[in-house]
Amino acid sequence: MTEDTAFLNSLWSALFIEELFRCGVRVCCMSPGSRCGPLTAAAASHPNMMCVTHFDERGAAFYALGRARAAQRPVALICTSGTATANYLPAVIEASLDGVPLVVVTADRPPERHDTGANQCIDQVKMFATFVRWQVHMPCPTDQIRPEFVLSTVDQAIYRTRRAPRGPVHINCMFRKPLLPESETADISDILKQSGNKAIQHLQHWTKARKPYTTYTNSEPRVAALDLEAIAARIRSAERGLLVVGRLQREEDVNAVRYLIPVLGWPVYADITSGCRLGVTAPQLMPFYDHLLHARPECALPASITVLHIGGRMVTENLYDALQAQPDSTYIVVNSEPGRLDPAHQVTMKVDADIVAFCGGLADTMADAPAAECCSRLVPIMTAIANAIETGLPSRGPLTEPVVARCVSRQIPVDAALFVGNSMPVRDLNHYACSNGNPTTVAANRGASGIDGSIATAAGLACETKGPTTAIVGDLALLHDLNSLQLAAAAGLVIIVINNNGGGIFSFLPEQRHTRLFEACFGTPHGLTFDKAAAMFDLDYHHPGDVSAFSSAYTKALTSDRGSIIEITTDRAENLALHLSLNARILASIPPA
Repeated sequence: MTEDTAFLNSLWSALFIEELFRCGVRVCCMSPGSRCGPLTAAAASHPNMMCVTHFDERGAAFYALGRARAAQRPVALICTSGTATANYLPAVIEASLDGVPLVVVTADRPPERHDTGANQCIDQVKMFATFVRWQVHMPCPTDQIRPEFVLSTVDQAIYRTRRAPRGPVHINCMFRKPLLPESETADISDILKQSGNKAIQHLQHWTKARKPYTTYTNSEPRVAALDLEAIAARIRSAERGLLVVGRLQREEDVNAVRYLIPVLGWPVYADITSGCRLGVTAPQLMPFYDHLLHARPECALPASITVLHIGGRMVTENLYDALQAQPDSTYIVVNSEPGRLDPAHQVTMKVDADIVAFCGGLADTMADAPAAECCSRLVPIMTAIANAIETGLPSRGPLTEPVVARCVSRQIPVDAALFVGNSMPVRDLNHYACSNGNPTTVAANRGASGIDGSIATAAGLACETKGPTTAIVGDLALLHDLNSLQLAAAAGLVIIVINNNGGGIFSFLPEQRHTRLFEACFGTPHGLTFDKAAAMFDLDYHHPGDVSAFSSAYTKALTSDRGSIIEITTDRAENLALHLSLNARILASIPPA
């Protein structure tokens, strides 16, 4: 009986992993554990599945998030029971809010061990609550259940990760001991040959077909022709128009939006995560729009404007603040998710459609209409702001946080990727990045906008990118994810850490007025540097003191096949003063209305 239990554990797990592979999963991120042994052994024995083992479940989950986001295909996670499963929660939340497909597979104790005080046994059912698109509690493997159950369950899980709204799914798998047979674990073909179970005979057609047991058709939402014509008519009649481009996940979406830009002729406010902000030379692009939204919102978003917003959320809150001051505006949001994207409650039309299909359809509908001439009033303003930034951030001399963002946007090579940490790095890049460098994929964990898992996510992104990958993060984000430096070293990640000895963004918030509490409760100085961390994880280390030294160190890191840390030391008070000075310089540069 015990050998039957071990064999059934191996059979179900082998079927499970093989079906994941047939459904398009190519990477399993695993953490060590005993109860997940059958799943771990099946994944490691699969001839074509890439297995990455990381000792920290939280880091493993964010690494899987980075890979899944970059590859645009589901990645599987496998861990043991107990608190190991809970460590997946932050990455699951980010994947849920950002629409990233993850297959979260957690091992569990059998039902007779639950609620008995048994070791490492917690309630894992519905642990991830509403943050998963689908969840299932798998019974212990038994010959009383046909094995097709395993296959159809995997097929449903993968379908639910991919259909709108995309996101993570959770499969909780109970196993009884003995977990594994005494002999070395074999792959699926050998396990099927060993089985004397008659039920396996029903799988012969599945074995030969080499495709998923259940095939799901997947249709993208498309906007109806009448609705498309109505939108086109509204655009043609608009006195003032604006194209806002939020976060775009797919390269084909980026290309579709770029194709639409000259057809509309409207000014473009492109978020740093849109794929349309860096390396785009379209005359309609207004790269420093956020400064204008902050300084002169009535100029950036005039009355009775028609806004077409394609993609996800923007990094800046200034857009939504400005919209609230324009109740007579028309605000159309287009993406392929059914949920609201309406923080200011100003959306007048939500179009649930595939972005490529929408942009192509709108361009065709408006093919005979002349492109609008709406950019002339903004071009000189953008030129003035660009000049103010250029003179305020000299390309020689001391390193500052905005200068680092600007230097990276100039130097990052073609086919490279850039991961930007939350709080100050993503804002500085959005505010100060040059637009005339190379086109670059920019990723950020902006679903929940946490600082956890930044290094792991960037390492996962690096493994799915042709060229070198750079991560710009703050010191607290790196301290929060030190374990993931092991993943960064393996991925050859270039990490630029802005070390301002604490939480730099709090200097910009009202909390900074509470001087008695500020340093201890918000600034949180730590007095640490990262040279010893680099040595511990076998990463190259650079600590440049000026712009020239940084440029040299960054070039060296990009051309090396090793991972590296480039540490930039800044001062929080000086950084605040610099930003305030730049804001004043920019405001003074904007010509009067």
